[in-house]
Amino acid sequence: MDSDPVVAVPVSVVILLLLSMGACGSYDIALQERVEQEASALLPSVKDDKAVVEVALSATKRELPDPTAFEVPSKAGLEEYLSLVLQNNPRIRHEIRRIQALGYRVPQVTSLDDPMVTLLPPTGNLAETAAGQVDGAIGISQGIPWPGKLTTKGEIAEQAVRMAFEDLGEVRIATVVETIQAFDSYYLADVSIKINDESRALLRTIRDVASARYRSGGATQQDVLRAEVELYQLTNELITLKQAKATAVALLNSLMYRRVDAPLPDPAPFQLTEVKWALPEVMARAVETNPRLAKLGEQIKRDLKIIELADLDYYPDLTIGFSYSFVSGTGLSPVSTGNNFFGFPIGFNLPIYRKRLRAQVLERNSQALTSVEEYKQLKNAIFFRLQDTLVKIDTQYRQAVLLKDVLVPRSWQAVEVSTSAYRAGKLEFTALIENWRLWLDQSLGYHRALAGLEQRFADLQHLVGLRLPRSSDGVPLPGAKK
Repeated sequence: MDSDPVVAVPVSVVILLLLSMGACGSYDIALQERVEQEASALLPSVKDDKAVVEVALSATKRELPDPTAFEVPSKAGLEEYLSLVLQNNPRIRHEIRRIQALGYRVPQVTSLDDPMVTLLPPTGNLAETAAGQVDGAIGISQGIPWPGKLTTKGEIAEQAVRMAFEDLGEVRIATVVETIQAFDSYYLADVSIKINDESRALLRTIRDVASARYRSGGATQQDVLRAEVELYQLTNELITLKQAKATAVALLNSLMYRRVDAPLPDPAPFQLTEVKWALPEVMARAVETNPRLAKLGEQIKRDLKIIELADLDYYPDLTIGFSYSFVSGTGLSPVSTGNNFFGFPIGFNLPIYRKRLRAQVLERNSQALTSVEEYKQLKNAIFFRLQDTLVKIDTQYRQAVLLKDVLVPRSWQAVEVSTSAYRAGKLEFTALIENWRLWLDQSLGYHRALAGLEQRFADLQHLVGLRLPRSSDGVPLPGAKK
């Protein structure tokens, strides 16, 4: 058997590999680094294969550790809670892991498929050539898409990563808003319990006045009984308030991935501060920073890349290869030389079914326009909600100011005056109780308005897509010159 052209085998393989490497697609290294940086704080690392398997097996065996009751600072305010939530919240960590998975798809879709090796063993009725009987053959082939296809596939996959980053932004701001609202509920339940305690102390004083007047014959037993009933009613309301406080504590702990029954320090008090944002300002910011709008923007970019890929399907993909056949020198022909031979087979598909290809492009066009309409619909809905939220913020603030500056002080003054008048026998007990109940309702109403203001401000930040200062004064609009 003659093997004089064997040098062609490694040379041909090298040429094939070089052509294949030149056909691979490129991808955005900066985006990959962003994914790595986002996930750098998560454990275990996806590169630690053993640790990944151990954690996954622990989950299947229900052996994952429960959340711990880590320490929360005794004077923790909202910002401290937000910091702990953003570090530990499972929903946020889940989104980061999803981004990781999408990020690792990019190098896959920009790479060529594996080359194919074919073997023809000396079996069956093999060909007889002038050089002799073919004893076997070996070949290698590689599919090479039309230039630009792999890069475009990578860009489509990268758009999926960018869309996932916007999903992460939405989860983060939604979690921030949920934390703010949970903290508001915690504050409202806590301050309501304190007002309830204060109110019960006041009502016990009123009851003692009624008892003293009853003993002296200046009032009926009905006054004493009414005061007792009101005290029991307050005790009943206290049970509900404590349940609301426990629920708020459990929710805050859950958001921080902390043991749900772990105690929390008393919430820091709110200060009544006006929110000063105009509709055009928040509309401009929402267009720039709302994660759902941003995701749809990235989705439209992805749709355009999908259209580009569909256009590239009009061009053929190439398959190149190398084959080497082994020839026996004992062939049937008297002039058999036994020389081995090699060749370079080339193939390509024929994109001749133009109706199918055109329908594919039109489908992608329709999808892009669908995304555009979805963007317009969402933008319009966000603008409506921004206007509605600003009106509610203004309403809550005005109500809180009225309650704080007028209604609560005057209702308290009415309680003091009516208590003195009742003690002197110049006022019916019913009027005294009504004034006391009005003061209680107004006091609770102020803190409800205060908490409601903070919750509506949180809604505004959710719609805009980022944390906002209380006022737009000194904050430039997006795109404004500095």
